[in-house]
Amino acid sequence: MNDIIQDYLDRGEINYIGRPDSLLTTGGNGRMQLRWLAGKDPRVEGYIIYWNNRTDSVVGEIDRNNLLKDRYNFCIFNVKESSYEFELVQTGSKGVNSIASTVTGNVYGDSYISQLKIRELINVAEDVDGVKLTWGISNSSKYVDFTYEKADGTEAICRISSQVNDIILPNPKSRGAYSYSTYYVPGKDSLDVFKAPEVVDGNFPF
Repeated sequence: MNDIIQDYLDRGEINYIGRPDSLLTTGGNGRMQLRWLAGKDPRVEGYIIYWNNRTDSVVGEIDRNNLLKDRYNFCIFNVKESSYEFELVQTGSKGVNSIASTVTGNVYGDSYISQLKIRELINVAEDVDGVKLTWGISNSSKYVDFTYEKADGTEAICRISSQVNDIILPNPKSRGAYSYSTYYVPGKDSLDVFKAPEVVDGNFPF
């Protein structure tokens, strides 16, 4: 027992460099952004990000001219769609690293997109000010982009929030064509907006 204690004493105290703080992730389509507070330890020169149980990693340098209130951002591309745990270690020139910080995050892709549903258009009705659209539930969608022909022959695009159930579009062309797509933002935040695969086409009935 005394030999083990002496071995640790002989090694001396490990003086870790500053640990990354407030580590956050934001997922996207095949990519993941990590954001963290690099801190003010002058020995910090770089970082290592691990995921997939440390079978995947990326190494980078800390550019202190690129810090925003000591917060650093890095985006990993070409990441397979899945849920991950990321480990972040800050590195120094003398081979002493920081203690790791960990965070989880989701990367999205074709599987997520295939499950996205259109927002149902329940009714299209004439209105003195144009055409009134009535929408069904949003299915957690973010918005709809509705494209239609106007009476003067031009095309208009109206972005309709998921919070809106009824909207009036001005100056539609009689029996003019329309189409719409439904868009989603997964979670509280995302690097990308995702479009539901189905696009709805039609014509006003009047």
